[in-house]
Amino acid sequence: MSKQGHFAAAKRVKQLNNFHQKHQYHESRAIDDDQLADFLLVRFALTTKKRLPASSRESLQRFLQEMIPRLVDNHGSVAESVDDLLPAMRTRVPWQFFRQASEQWDVFQHFLKREIPAVPLKEHLLVIDQLTPHDFSMRLASSLAEQLASLTTLQTKLPNKMKQALMVKMRSTIFDGTSIDWGKVRALWQPFPFDVDSALDEKTRQWLLALLAE
Repeated sequence: MSKQGHFAAAKRVKQLNNFHQKHQYHESRAIDDDQLADFLLVRFALTTKKRLPASSRESLQRFLQEMIPRLVDNHGSVAESVDDLLPAMRTRVPWQFFRQASEQWDVFQHFLKREIPAVPLKEHLLVIDQLTPHDFSMRLASSLAEQLASLTTLQTKLPNKMKQALMVKMRSTIFDGTSIDWGKVRALWQPFPFDVDSALDEKTRQWLLALLAE
């Protein structure tokens, strides 16, 4: 399996408290665009992170970290940002990460809807759409099914039509039209163990190992 990409170093996350002290929240004070991620991560820690289950806090913070630049690139579209984010992350994290994101989607999206338009940027960023938990689950199921089909056929050259059929079958196996069956996801992923990259910083390694143990 391909090596996972690197998340931001843990040291950067530790610097957020210093950022918060220097940039207290005032609507009259605009912040630079390159401070958006730090600002939102501080707001997340202050308003949302402590209300999440302990096992999900780190995952949702990193999910937000990956989501912010995509929301900027997609002009505030949650749907387009999720469509970009899921395939970009699925080789970098185990499937348990996506289960946590799915379980806390309402809390996460509520944060985006409430906080992003209120960020004192020179040009405010608006959230222009939302995804219901069902919509998010559908997108997530399709992304996971595509990855499963790719892993299953990694050593076999199949026509695209057969790969597509396999992906559809995988999707119908893990998604019943309403929700994702995470027990079936676990079973299907059993032959494809996730390897934690030794080059990652220690905090990220420990977080990934904790995910794998769930």
